[in-house]
Amino acid sequence: MSKNVLGVYLSDYKIVCAEVKVGRPPKTEKVAAWPIPKGSITFGSINDLDKVAESLISLLDRLGATTYNAVLNLPTNLVGIKTIPHEEGYTKITEDQIAWEMSLHMNEPVENLVTTCFQTPYGLVMSASLNRYLIERGKVLEKAGLFVESIDPQPIADFNLMTVSSAARQKLSLVVVNVEKYYSHVIIFDKGKFFFGTNFFVSSDMLGKNESTKLNDEIAESIKLSIGAYILKEPSFQANGIVYFGFPISEAAKQGISERLNIKEIKPKDIFPKGIMSVKQKTGLTISEVLPVIGLALQMYE
Repeated sequence: MSKNVLGVYLSDYKIVCAEVKVGRPPKTEKVAAWPIPKGSITFGSINDLDKVAESLISLLDRLGATTYNAVLNLPTNLVGIKTIPHEEGYTKITEDQIAWEMSLHMNEPVENLVTTCFQTPYGLVMSASLNRYLIERGKVLEKAGLFVESIDPQPIADFNLMTVSSAARQKLSLVVVNVEKYYSHVIIFDKGKFFFGTNFFVSSDMLGKNESTKLNDEIAESIKLSIGAYILKEPSFQANGIVYFGFPISEAAKQGISERLNIKEIKPKDIFPKGIMSVKQKTGLTISEVLPVIGLALQMYE
């Protein structure tokens, strides 16, 4: 049975919310955005919980939400992610073992972390974040009257989004680049396999009208690094294309990156169902900015 879910995306400067009917196929029904008072969030960490909650309440009113079930993002810089390929006995791994593994991965005491994991056909994906980041983010949603279904690392939300593309699952090996102010990342979606590549830092002066060659360099080098790491696990990997999410970058920049790496760009409209892409919204956002928010709601996609 289909259910409606809200994807809620908090950044340092705005909140974006998408209401998605999580059926087969999924359908994006509404999208809205609202600014956050300057300084309320810094590098993903919430400084003024009440102001952020007030902004979210205003956003929900603009959206006209019909559900209170929500999935919230956790930016890449606040989370650690690790994938373990399937090996004999992998299904018997305990929660304590996962917590210990992520404690070593992040160099943090186990008691300071919240760890989660999920199974894919190709391996166990584990993630962890400091308790306080999850608590403060959950409180924002609760103050706005929402029920917290999940708080998802954004790279995993991007993976959730890619799984609704039957073309990508069946025959495409893609590099997914999510560009956001301050915390950007690269993942590999290899015919349904998930691999977290790397984070990279993007400052405000590298985007928009001031888009710089430094941004192109950061993206290209991050893609090369991610592919290089993945090839150690999958030596036969060859990327069919690059898909861009998040803050829009110029066509010239994307073309330059493609020429530099010899990997073509693939437009989201060429791989995602029409129900995902045909959302009517008056936010001034591009579809690339909305897609990561839709990916959050698709955490509930089965």
